[in-house]
Amino acid sequence: MSNTTDEPNAGAPRIYTAQEIADILQINIRKVRENAKTRKWPSLDLGQRSIRFTEQHLQAILSLSETPPPSPPSLRRRTRRPSI
Repeated sequence: MSNTTDEPNAGAPRIYTAQEIADILQINIRKVRENAKTRKWPSLDLGQRSIRFTEQHLQAILSLSETPPPSPPSLRRRTRRPSI
């Protein structure tokens, strides 16, 4: 019995185009290309005009873009100055 499937790329990592990443993140494709070109975001450079992203790249992009929650307000009470 062989381990074949109906999918031709079974076992191969999922590869996204710049347009797919833009659609997933709901941003302009120019921003995706700019961030990949300036190395702000990880990507696969497959030639002069071919940028691709793996699932791991997408996870890293999401992690890089995450901002920490705001710190809670200080609970320290101000003391009153004694009146003179």
